[in-house]
Amino acid sequence: MKVGDLVLVTFPDESPLVGIFLRDDVRATGIDKDGYPVVTRAYVLWDGEACSTPLEQLEPICPVLSDEQLENVVGGLSAERLDQWRAEKLNESR
Repeated sequence: MKVGDLVLVTFPDESPLVGIFLRDDVRATGIDKDGYPVVTRAYVLWDGEACSTPLEQLEPICPVLSDEQLENVVGGLSAERLDQWRAEKLNESR
């Protein structure tokens, strides 16, 4: 996943939410089958704040959303504002 990607954040007993991938949580690591460290969580913007979320709860979704789906992204950002936000985040990493 890359900065600005839309993701579906799933929960065991709740409806999933749409969030925006911000970055890997490099402090949350595990060990893979070969003994190498791997990232296990990522920061995702959902429900108005950046939250460290387990990777197994994240599912990349199609970047094209309906108007109704966009109303659920970051408190109802318009498509234009979402594009501006995404561009700002991508430019921060340069």
